[in-house]
Amino acid sequence: MNVSKLNQRLFFILLVCNCDNGMSDSGCINSEKEEMLSRLSSKLAYIAAEIQETYSLLKNKNMSISGLQRDCLALLETGSTQIGVYNISVTGTDRTPVWCDMDTDGGGWTVFQRRIDGATDFYRGWDEYRDGFGDVTHEFWLGNKQIHALTSAEDTELRIDMEDFQNIPFYAKYQRFAIGNATDSYRLDISGYSGDEGN
Repeated sequence: MNVSKLNQRLFFILLVCNCDNGMSDSGCINSEKEEMLSRLSSKLAYIAAEIQETYSLLKNKNMSISGLQRDCLALLETGSTQIGVYNISVTGTDRTPVWCDMDTDGGGWTVFQRRIDGATDFYRGWDEYRDGFGDVTHEFWLGNKQIHALTSAEDTELRIDMEDFQNIPFYAKYQRFAIGNATDSYRLDISGYSGDEGN
């Protein structure tokens, strides 16, 4: 947020409103009105600074305006250690239930796809993959919109855990993971592979 721009925009709106409310053109520069506008501008600058400080505090704590943490890693860092469903805010104003893996590889993983026994049909269309589907306590797809919001705000790692038909586990991990927005058809950007998938 740019405090000076916010202040300038609010000051301009007040000036226009005062000039439109019965003041003559010369009245817009009359000293009494100018003093009043100056005081209002100072108050707006103070409010804008308070907003900026609050925004910075929330950002530093990885919190959203809604008061929820942004992802499972932030939840882990604030003391949540149980695997399960938590509400997070991926856009800053929403409330999204997600499955958090707090054990694997240090924990703090926000799970966006979970498949266990085939109970959920993953043969779906564009809209459902955009918005998400399934049961977050069992099998689900979080949704491309939410994954884009999660991965576009900061650097994100990806870990994929799987089992073969003999129940032998293996994993793949990527240091960088992001998907684009809807305009970019949720294009995948991924690099920095490690793991034992393929061994």
